[in-house]
Amino acid sequence: MRDFLLLTKSDRTGKPKKRGYGQWADSSISRILHYEPYCTGIMYFNSRKSVEPQDDRRRKPKNLKRLKTASVLRDESEWLPIPIEPIISRDVWDAVQVKIRENFQKSPGRRLNDYIFLGGRLRCYCGYAMSGYTCRGRRYYRCVSKGYQRPCKGRGASDELETRVWDVISSNLEHEASELMRKLESYRHDEARQKDQTARQIESLETRLADLSKQQNRLLDVYLAGTIDQVTYADRKASIDKEMADLQQAVDSLRSAAPASLDQALETLRHAGDLSQRVTIAQRREVLEHLKVYVVYKDMDHVRVFFNLPGFEYPQPIN
Repeated sequence: MRDFLLLTKSDRTGKPKKRGYGQWADSSISRILHYEPYCTGIMYFNSRKSVEPQDDRRRKPKNLKRLKTASVLRDESEWLPIPIEPIISRDVWDAVQVKIRENFQKSPGRRLNDYIFLGGRLRCYCGYAMSGYTCRGRRYYRCVSKGYQRPCKGRGASDELETRVWDVISSNLEHEASELMRKLESYRHDEARQKDQTARQIESLETRLADLSKQQNRLLDVYLAGTIDQVTYADRKASIDKEMADLQQAVDSLRSAAPASLDQALETLRHAGDLSQRVTIAQRREVLEHLKVYVVYKDMDHVRVFFNLPGFEYPQPIN
């Protein structure tokens, strides 16, 4: 994608302009990959309007010349479509959006230290998640209920808790890895037929979505040619948009309900004897993610480790 954008901003010879011009910044590429009209080929004018802010807490100086400092979406019938040349295909756009969501979920942010239990894998006995923090140079986990009306005092040293959980996982997998693999293989075999059926349903819905997208384009051409008025165009477009939204929701539902891939979990179990070589926090966190391990903590004498793998009743205790 960066190479394509670089060529579109260079001269006819394909060479970037002098003095550094023609180089796309990461922020510009990010805005392009977040702006869907570059994929659909249709942008809308007059989609928002200025209004006075409803939040009384917002600052309203007396010398403010314009009171309408906030904006809201207009009704879709007031939007004016403007055709533009799409520069991103639908397949690339969908893949990029999936990657953006994954990066947002997995981004380490600005953490000073790294932790094994991220993404809610460590939970306090009160039901809230536990997050990592640093105090006087030492790493700890604490319950995120702090700040609520009745916060608990769930707190533990990271080094001790992570070491104990890892020792429990290593010792149990050394003896139970073959049995876990047998159950997962059996589950995957049973779910293969359901996965094929789901794939056929998704393919049928996506074919219908492609047909509706073509209808949208034809409707826009008819409207721009002056054959129909704006009211008729808005009514027909709203009907198509509603059907497309319902179909997309059905596709998303089928994809979310599809059997999860067990390849990573099986590969980790095949190398269960090598867990002692996983010494870094990132390596151990990867094992926990592959095996869908969750931990419930009260204190060092009450630590429970659970699987959340398909085919198992949750929770499935390890210790």
